[in-house]
Amino acid sequence: MAATLERLVELVESKNERISLLFRLGEVHELSLGDEEKAIRWYEASLAAEPAYLPGLRALAKLYTRREAWRSLIAMNLAEAEAVKESLRKASAHQRVAEIFEVNLGDAGKAIEHHARALSLDPTLAASFKALIRLLTDAGRFHEVIELYERGIDGAPNKAVKIAYLFRIGDIYIDNLREPVQAMHTYRRILKIDPDHLGAIHALQRSADDAGRHKELVEALELEASKTREQPRVIVLLHRAAEILDERLDDREGALARLRRILELDASYQPALASAGRLYFRLGRWEDLFRTYEQELAITPAGPASVALLHTMGKLAEEKIGRIEQAIECYRRAIKIDPKHGPSLEALARILSAGERWRELVEVWEIELRGLVDARARAATAYRVGRIYEERLGSLDGALAAYQRAVEAQSDFRPALDG
Repeated sequence: MAATLERLVELVESKNERISLLFRLGEVHELSLGDEEKAIRWYEASLAAEPAYLPGLRALAKLYTRREAWRSLIAMNLAEAEAVKESLRKASAHQRVAEIFEVNLGDAGKAIEHHARALSLDPTLAASFKALIRLLTDAGRFHEVIELYERGIDGAPNKAVKIAYLFRIGDIYIDNLREPVQAMHTYRRILKIDPDHLGAIHALQRSADDAGRHKELVEALELEASKTREQPRVIVLLHRAAEILDERLDDREGALARLRRILELDASYQPALASAGRLYFRLGRWEDLFRTYEQELAITPAGPASVALLHTMGKLAEEKIGRIEQAIECYRRAIKIDPKHGPSLEALARILSAGERWRELVEVWEIELRGLVDARARAATAYRVGRIYEERLGSLDGALAAYQRAVEAQSDFRPALDG
């Protein structure tokens, strides 16, 4: 049969008939005679006559693959790409060549070249797009990866795909190229497509932080705050914005504006109160600082913390604002909570003494006396009370009673004995 077909090949004049006979000869040698070498020669002959002849391409591809004749398989596909007019078929041929170079020959450079050629012929060829992304990434050719994604964005079928590609571009700028400013521009492009995209807002914050673009970071934080319904999250975002304005941009008024917004939402948010207090102190805005302390005091349970805060408020009223009565009130409230709080007792005694408010001073020392344990300290305080009664209030009975308490506290306390 093979001999008959060979004679027919020599006789036929029609090109198509001749191609069919050549292919048939290949089939006979492959399937009937089991002679792959001759089958390959006849299949090659059919393709020499018509490089785009599909039956010949399929049959020869199978045999080349079985024999791992990769160079021959590449040549066959390139000949097909050269012969056909349809761009989609040309693209498929180059894609197959690229896969052979990568998988079978380990030549990533050639694989990139042919996948790129395939995509130039058919921009929708997903397999070559994905392979090219992977190969270029592995090669560290990140700018080319970005260019490829940009082409993908131009042809993207919907917003979701565009956003996904833009995220990948942004990640490359951040993680691979260390170009956070370019990443910021990319994430802003996402927000033009979807202004409410929380992931893009977070990515913009991260890239602005990495770039040291603190003003843009504040804007991104406030953008998220404007789109967030959860009040605790809004407060955290505004507080971070305030910290950046203060510490990075030296914009204390801007920081205070954000802190005031927080306290309008939650007057008990202690971190904002503490931050506002520090800012008012640095700015010397003592009245505002005092009001902030009052807000903080309102949420502080009675105890050591509230006592310390009241003492601080007293000092502020006394030394910076010049409101002595307010200072006295703060010190009184402090010792009402903790009668043994020495700093408040001393401050209150000093003010009352300077104002010659002797009866009130006696009351303060009486409070102090009740909290003392040390005998000599009790004796000394009782003696001071006695001196006030004797020298300032003209009460000998009061003085004697106080001196007696001093002696009871310490029997050999000479000042009281002598008095």
